Amino acid sequence: MTSPTPQELRKLQEPAYWLIFALPWPESQGDAAMAEAAYVVAPPLVPRNQVSENAEGVFAVAHFHVKENPGRRTVWFSDLTRWLAGRDNSWQGLEVDWEAALREIHELPTFGMFLQVSRRGYMFLLDGSPEGATVTYPGGERERLTAREREAVHADFEARITRDWANYIGEMAARGMIHLH
Repeated sequence: MTSPTPQELRKLQEPAYWLIFALPWPESQGDAAMAEAAYVVAPPLVPRNQVSENAEGVFAVAHFHVKENPGRRTVWFSDLTRWLAGRDNSWQGLEVDWEAALREIHELPTFGMFLQVSRRGYMFLLDGSPEGATVTYPGGERERLTAREREAVHADFEARITRDWANYIGEMAARGMIHLH
């Protein structure tokens, strides 16, 4: 095993895209405005021979989604669910146990990082409905989450992940924690 060359390091720091999915909101931070409640992984960096059929199914859908949406580097799991629904399909229709897949992806011994999100960003991250969610507040007011705001949250996540991922991989390399075969 050797340390990565500058070209290999750049490839690790700048993957083609990332998959982001929501984790349970930490109970210890129930009232917090922000929490580490999302997980980020770069499917192009995950060796496919090390994942189950369920995880491979999620990665395959992510790959096809990215091919159809060039230029988007952050893919939310809820984006994939919406995308499938728009094709009259579902995780069940693909015979993918998405819950098992996300648990597995979160535990893979590969590059991944937690993402701190706001409660509002978290709502968007969870919303896989094609029409967008409606939020009902304790006082009874209702609000529809807009596509425009969803895109703004996407852009914010992408900017932060692009910056933080490169730093994360760079720090790991500097500590000698990245070795390639």
